[in-house]
Amino acid sequence: GSALPDLVKAFDRVGHCALPDAGRRHGYPLWALRLSIAAYRMARRISIGGVLSVAVVACRSITAGSANATTDLRLLMLPASDSVRRLFPALPFHVYVDDMFLAALGTEKYVLRTLPAAVRTLARALEDARLDVSAVKSEGIASTMSLARALTSEFRQWAVTFTQSC
Repeated sequence: GSALPDLVKAFDRVGHCALPDAGRRHGYPLWALRLSIAAYRMARRISIGGVLSVAVVACRSITAGSANATTDLRLLMLPASDSVRRLFPALPFHVYVDDMFLAALGTEKYVLRTLPAAVRTLARALEDARLDVSAVKSEGIASTMSLARALTSEFRQWAVTFTQSC
């Protein structure tokens, strides 16, 4: 079985105040982080149909597509991925920007015991970083229909639906 947890508005949920602490913990150059935060906090205006809003300064969110956005997001996600890798070293686990993939390979009993526990560990650690696993967009794949049903039941909290792989 494999799970593809999706983060809710990952770039939009990053709090600027959390970034310096994460940078210090991981030895990231704080001067570079200060530059990123200054860019994220530049006053912006929204234009719709030629009408401009008042200037707005964001205290939360990083601009997806900016040079450091993926690195800044990763600083917040590192403790979560480290927890999964430490507690479940046998599980394939990959992170690409804000997309995650976890798999449990083995008997149905092993998959049912391990995969939900690993995703719960990941979700708790992401919540500690003020990032949330989507209750709508997360997906799962199972090798049999009975495993898909059992995993769907285990993942009710996130409304993850597992389908049988081909």
